[in-house]
Amino acid sequence: MAKKDKKGKKEKKQKNDAFDQPVNGEGPITAGDSTPKTFEALPTSVQPAQLVKCERKPTRDGNGELMNAQFKIIDGEFKGRTIFNNANLENPNEQTVEIAIEQLKNHVAAAGLESIDSKWDWTPLLNVPVMIHVKFEKGDDQYPDKNSVNGFSPYEQHNGSVDKAAKKKGKKKGNGKKDKGKPGWSKK
Repeated sequence: MAKKDKKGKKEKKQKNDAFDQPVNGEGPITAGDSTPKTFEALPTSVQPAQLVKCERKPTRDGNGELMNAQFKIIDGEFKGRTIFNNANLENPNEQTVEIAIEQLKNHVAAAGLESIDSKWDWTPLLNVPVMIHVKFEKGDDQYPDKNSVNGFSPYEQHNGSVDKAAKKKGKKKGNGKKDKGKPGWSKK
């Protein structure tokens, strides 16, 4: 027979299992509510993404500073995945800095901005959709496979899929013919 409280109502059975306890009033947590997260590196591809976090940090050797950037993919097969990228903006190696500054300029242009106030203030780039060019880098015995961002293009060029053949052969015009004029990276 079920126990009754002072008013004669049946007492609710207390559950001791943490998975059966409500969380923020939303009900029980079950194993089916979770999607397994994977941290495998993405294939080389172009992905719609936005910068969600950036942090200025010293380099490992202490001889420079970098901007650690986190991009979240906002659409497609890899939606929700995060890509990390470092921009070495102060370094004794001038070529390293030149590459980082060039990538930053490309990111600014892809975001539709004319400029930003400082190489360290990426606030105007936060949450602005762009296409990131993701590079797959094979790991070795010591480090796992990883990704980096090696280019940017405007989000408006995103049509839901990336045509690798068109990417390799050049941009196509609206009539389906290849644009044999200026290269895609040049100013028009």
